Amino acid sequence: MAQNAVKEDAPVEALPLIDVLATLSRRRVNCLAAAMSAILSARLSVWLVPGQLPLMARLRVRDFAVVSQLLQGEAETAGFCDMPADVRSVSSVLGLSKASVLLLRRGAFLPSNPTLADVFSFREAFVSSSEVQRRLRIAGEVRHSTYINNELELIGSDKIGAKRRRTSIALRERAAVEAYYGNRLAARV
Repeated sequence: MAQNAVKEDAPVEALPLIDVLATLSRRRVNCLAAAMSAILSARLSVWLVPGQLPLMARLRVRDFAVVSQLLQGEAETAGFCDMPADVRSVSSVLGLSKASVLLLRRGAFLPSNPTLADVFSFREAFVSSSEVQRRLRIAGEVRHSTYINNELELIGSDKIGAKRRRTSIALRERAAVEAYYGNRLAARV
């Protein structure tokens, strides 16, 4: 896969592939399979940034239209949603850190042993400020997380969250957030 990566520094508008997949995917599909196939066949350009992060966190993309097309063309797989979802899978689907996922489980917002169906249902009900920030950025609007959190406070929608020591996570009702932002957010497919 590294041999298919663009051999230059990632552009500033490029985002981690795993985050883009989580952000743009609405359907219950294996996003990584579609992305890997496109990368290996050179239909999707990626940049590999150096570092100690896992490979999927180091792959960057900027052609968000191609990612959307890939997701639209991916068929739902029978039985896929019945599979158990470990912390890494939940993190990938929700676009959250593992620490945030563990907080949601401890707070009983997610089952302790969820299936992918549980995770997809949760994703359709709630949205994080980081997802809002990524969808705005994909649509061409760059906003600092503080600005987005202030906007989300103004919406007044119900919020769920958990906190432990210095780590916290807050999620809002997806329908209210998407209604507020409207077309400013990149479309999910």
